[in-house]
Amino acid sequence: MYLLKLKFTVFLFVACSSPEYKQKKAHFYVYCESPCQSIQNGKLRVRCSLCKAGAFTVDRDPCCWDDVLRPEQVSGTCQIEGCDHSWAEFYFKCARHPSRGENDSTLPLYLVKSNFKQVQCLACMDIR
Repeated sequence: MYLLKLKFTVFLFVACSSPEYKQKKAHFYVYCESPCQSIQNGKLRVRCSLCKAGAFTVDRDPCCWDDVLRPEQVSGTCQIEGCDHSWAEFYFKCARHPSRGENDSTLPLYLVKSNFKQVQCLACMDIR
């Protein structure tokens, strides 16, 4: 019984460290209009909703899509001198290519989910 548990643990470690697992591990997907022109893994970023500076500390993490997509849901502190604004603005960046500056943002696809349970598609029977 003990050897069986050991083998399972080793298998899980190898599977979780594989490049395929790391690629499917994304929590967010975005449509990258340029340069990728495709659906990609996304990165969630935060900035001050007034001055648009990335030097912003949130009071709490977002806990749902409404916190991320709707304005004035998560409060915080802008670290830029002279800006006393206290609302966070969340945005997404494509994770595939390097950032192209502060205005580099893309559309989140909040209905697209990862297939962690390896369930077959009902239409094509594919598992991705």
